[in-house]
Amino acid sequence: MLKIVTGRYHPDLEAALVEEVRSLKSADPLVPLAIVVPSIPLKRRIKQFLCVERQLALLDVQFLTFHQLALQLDNERQTQQDAGETARPLEVVSDLFFERLLSSIARRKLPGLQGLDLSSLPPGAWPALWTTMRDLRDATVDPSGVLRAVAEGLFDPHETPNLQALFTLHAAVLEAGRALHVGSADDLATAVVPLVPSSPWSSHFADRLHLNEGGSVPFAQRLVADGVFMADSLGEANSATQR
Repeated sequence: MLKIVTGRYHPDLEAALVEEVRSLKSADPLVPLAIVVPSIPLKRRIKQFLCVERQLALLDVQFLTFHQLALQLDNERQTQQDAGETARPLEVVSDLFFERLLSSIARRKLPGLQGLDLSSLPPGAWPALWTTMRDLRDATVDPSGVLRAVAEGLFDPHETPNLQALFTLHAAVLEAGRALHVGSADDLATAVVPLVPSSPWSSHFADRLHLNEGGSVPFAQRLVADGVFMADSLGEANSATQR
């Protein structure tokens, strides 16, 4: 049984969480449960709230962030690989790595990059440029599709050089990441989403709850889109959608 609950954190999500945990633990206090949240501070808050403030018995309850869940599933995948399998695992790298990667790509002077004039960018502009690249990736924008639209004249001609340069750079970053087998934490999450329904670790739990303060992080959005979680937006303290 998989559930996702979104809404205002105080007090709706707290009340919904207590209700769900009590319901699951009432019949069998030892039933395994995983609670997945977007951040480490929220993870600490949930543990404090359930254990100290509400004094719930939490035997065989695991608290994870989405990144910790992704790492758990990726580790499980690697340990289950056949001895002869040589697939290279994705290495999670920092934003600084991608900022340096952008600078390296700029020095190659690829055709189509002239519109951004990358050679004259000050050092402080690379983090901002990488933030733009990351936002495009999180939005699953296909650079090749945008470049075709640019070539077909579907945008303002005055914006064409900038758009062509931006999405040429976007495509180059994606290709370099695939070639180097590197990515961000969100890239790792994307890679492990298909593993969730069949994961032996995941199937150990009778229930998995995702609590989200007001909006979805990319991993949660992908889980919902792939039908792994069913989403319910909490206005008042509604119970989560079930399947």
